[in-house]
Amino acid sequence: SFCSEKKGNKFNGLGLESIPLPVSVDDFYKQVLDDNADHSIDKFMRDIGELEVVSTSWQPSVPTPNAPANRKITYIHPINAPMAPPTAAARKEQRLHKFGNVGLCLETSTFVENVPMADCFVVRDRLWVNENSEDGGCIVSITFQIDFIKGTMFRRIIENTTRGEYQKYWTQFWDMIKSNLGPSIELDEVAIELEEATLLLEAEGQEVPLSSVLGRIRSSSRRLSVVARRASIRNINGTA
Repeated sequence: SFCSEKKGNKFNGLGLESIPLPVSVDDFYKQVLDDNADHSIDKFMRDIGELEVVSTSWQPSVPTPNAPANRKITYIHPINAPMAPPTAAARKEQRLHKFGNVGLCLETSTFVENVPMADCFVVRDRLWVNENSEDGGCIVSITFQIDFIKGTMFRRIIENTTRGEYQKYWTQFWDMIKSNLGPSIELDEVAIELEEATLLLEAEGQEVPLSSVLGRIRSSSRRLSVVARRASIRNINGTA
């Protein structure tokens, strides 16, 4: 089952922890992972500065638990490190398991070529998307692991540097997902902020400075205006 797959396959690094999205597992697959998806990983990679990104199609085209789909993403990775070349060839080998509309798991192994010490390790990550049975939509989690395939005296430096890069990568990925798939997430957050502010006014036996509560309400109102403006711009761009 999908749950047993999750429990039996854990990586120690945390990219994203159980974040809800207001879309189904199928919708996430269609909009992010399917061939020619509107918000695909290869498009995201181009947006954050990776160069010459090329993705193969999934084979087979429809993944299942027993017959996962495979693809490869090749790209040129800019490097900002002393004694390293300015760019390096890299690739992501991906395997996608899909468990109906209950969940999916995207497994990725990332390799970097022609960089000192890059041949000592491989970074593996898993993107889990499972059905949110309580509130609808889905829940997204990402874990990763640095596997050393050769001994090196620089292991601690590699681990710290790579961990920071991957946490930044997945934070940027979540920002993209949140912007394109989850505008209602921000609305929910604003609603919670406003509710908490009004509860402070209604709390009995507690003295709360009125200026503090009004400040929180004004801040939430400004944020609500920003969210509404972004949604309006997306709608205009989508119909242009």
